[in-house]
Amino acid sequence: MKAVRTKLIEVMMDPDQLLSQDGLRSLSISDVSYGTLDNYWRGAVWLPINYLVLRACKKFYSEDALAQKLYETVRSRLIETTKKNWESEGYLYENYH
Repeated sequence: MKAVRTKLIEVMMDPDQLLSQDGLRSLSISDVSYGTLDNYWRGAVWLPINYLVLRACKKFYSEDALAQKLYETVRSRLIETTKKNWESEGYLYENYH
């Protein structure tokens, strides 16, 4: 089970897969459907999805160094993204591209 968790975290930490400057994408950048059609659910960074990943890392995997690295990375990127958007536009959105 730990090997599966490690592989999943590695995919989430990979900028060529799910990790973006704003947080975790909802779809891998390498997926053929990424950014196609209406593009609403095909790659944006959704805060609810990111929140669930952060909560799981903190609640269930706090002893796992790789999960904690994912937690810190995603958390800091989400905070910076929402802060920057709030300062420039005065809004907080549920997703970011």
